[in-house]
Amino acid sequence: VYVADNPLKDFQAAQAAGVSRIELRLLASNVRALALYERCGFVQIGREPAQRADGGTPVDVLTMALVLPSGP
Repeated sequence: VYVADNPLKDFQAAQAAGVSRIELRLLASNVRALALYERCGFVQIGREPAQRADGGTPVDVLTMALVLPSGP
């Protein structure tokens, strides 16, 4: 599992390396992470209902993606 300290810097490095799309998965109950990823430009592309237990309660897992612009 990779945890980004500086997501913008990591996105720029990925773009420079030729990466065109970044995907991630997170628990739908993690509203702070969801808000952060949305601010970074990620959009939800999928939802798997009741996939994980969060304190014994089933929680949806979201898949999000960010398409990086092609650079020079």
